[in-house]
Amino acid sequence: MINDFLQQIYFQNRIVDYLVALITFILLIISIQILKNILRKLMKNWAKKGINKVDAKFVKTFEERLNPFINLTYFGAFYISIKQLTMNQQMEKFFNIFVITILTFFGVRFLISLITYGLEIYWVKKERDSAKKQVLKSTITILKLILWSVVFILLLDNFGIKISVLLAGLGRSHLSNSLKQIKENT
Repeated sequence: MINDFLQQIYFQNRIVDYLVALITFILLIISIQILKNILRKLMKNWAKKGINKVDAKFVKTFEERLNPFINLTYFGAFYISIKQLTMNQQMEKFFNIFVITILTFFGVRFLISLITYGLEIYWVKKERDSAKKQVLKSTITILKLILWSVVFILLLDNFGIKISVLLAGLGRSHLSNSLKQIKENT
């Protein structure tokens, strides 16, 4: 009777397949939690052995900067467990686009946090002037804008939108408008 229940099919998957996916997800989440706790203990022990407060601050900052990466690993666990299930072609395409978008979002957030941390550490050691710290904030904002723009363009290109054609069209229209204005002015 239980075997018949486990063999019932819903949305192209047996109930046992859903249970395997759920157990995989739970085991991966538990593994991530264990590894996260081990890493935190190691970092705290390292900070306690440190002579100055810089080590403790580094550990605290590292834990804060690690959160986007940990979110990424949770989503990776979800992806691995769901990928075991059979999906129709349209659903799988939607899911893959969703996964690429989420992984890119968390990956870029992690990369930005590392870049920001590196620039802050470098700038704090080198500069003490508050005006230059404002320059750092502006520089970080510009870097974020550039990075997110490049990532957005790459995502659109990966989704099949021809960015080169779009950019060429913008270039042509700008060139034709410029030539038209030159012609009118002469």
